[in-house]
Amino acid sequence: MLNQEQVELLKQGATVWNRWRQEYPKVRPDLRNANLGNAHLSGAHLDNANLSGANLRSAFLATAHLNNANLSFAHLNDANLFGAHLNNANLSFAHLNFTHFGKAHLSNANLSNADLSEADLSNADLSGADLRFVFLSSANFILADLSFAHLGKASLNYANLSGANLSGADLSDANLSNTNLSGANLSGANFHKTMLFRTILAAVDLCTVNELDTVIHEGPSFVDVKTVRFPEGETRILFLQGVGFPDPFIDDVPSLLTAASQYASCFISYAHQDEALAQRLYKDLQDKGVRCWFAPHALKPGTLFHEGIENAIHAHEVVLLLLSEHAIASNWIAYEVETARNRQARERRDLLFPLRLDETILLAKDDWAVRLRESQHIGDFTNWQDDAIYQQHFVELLRHLKVKTTK
Repeated sequence: MLNQEQVELLKQGATVWNRWRQEYPKVRPDLRNANLGNAHLSGAHLDNANLSGANLRSAFLATAHLNNANLSFAHLNDANLFGAHLNNANLSFAHLNFTHFGKAHLSNANLSNADLSEADLSNADLSGADLRFVFLSSANFILADLSFAHLGKASLNYANLSGANLSGADLSDANLSNTNLSGANLSGANFHKTMLFRTILAAVDLCTVNELDTVIHEGPSFVDVKTVRFPEGETRILFLQGVGFPDPFIDDVPSLLTAASQYASCFISYAHQDEALAQRLYKDLQDKGVRCWFAPHALKPGTLFHEGIENAIHAHEVVLLLLSEHAIASNWIAYEVETARNRQARERRDLLFPLRLDETILLAKDDWAVRLRESQHIGDFTNWQDDAIYQQHFVELLRHLKVKTTK
């Protein structure tokens, strides 16, 4: 039964509440159906609390501790749970639309039958979570960890899972219509009777996806060269037919793959004062068959800048980082470097190719700059205005960008 005294205590704020929890560590808070809408409970210790059916609409619960808490049927619409700890929490049948779970810890949480439409779960840890029958329409899962999560029969239409880790995840019978899976890790994922329609599958490796031959194609989807690089056979033929490739093209896929670019695709990161070099590299790399991206060419009007940058970094195989005194002073460059380094650590491969245009990076004291020069070789691109020196640098850069062609 709801303990009204505990409710009133909690309404006094996290400091008072946490002091009480320290005094009575063995008491399991009973806050069933409590009215806590708009409450400010950042950092509150609510581990093991019973909050089933509680009204927490628009509550501020950033960094709160809710491990093993019962939040089934709770109303958390518009709540802020940034960085909150919800490991093993029960959120089944909860109302979570528009809820902010950025960088939240939800490993092994039970979210079955919950409504997460338009929720933000970017960078959240959902490893092993139960998301069966969940409504995830238009939810944001950029860079989220969904490894070994259970997504059977989940509705993910229009969800953004770009760069997400779905290794070992169960997506059987899930609806992935209009879902963005660009750059996602799908190794060992189960696609048993998964529905695809206008699904974005760019820059994903399908080689180890299970039961790909059972996928239900409700219409065409979007793929690229990397997507179709899985072993020849009936599965590849069925998949390519399902995403909308005509038979003559399917017949030519083996030869097209062997003729594919021998270079990695690049995102060029630079400060605007160094645009002359960025433009020159862009043109010369494109001429050599290296596909490139940088903001002036690819950001659509209205695109959130940080979101566009993150998508670009996770859609390309290499990040070329032009390091000058201007770049070192740029907060955006620092953000891009950390985003690329996080992906590099996760994928355990070289992704970031830093090129110094002057000596600033060798002397900079910023934390990110120190970490960068201590952990990676930084290529020399000084004196690039001299055409002969530029050509020498460029030839060396092409050598480093070589990738093995998959046959």
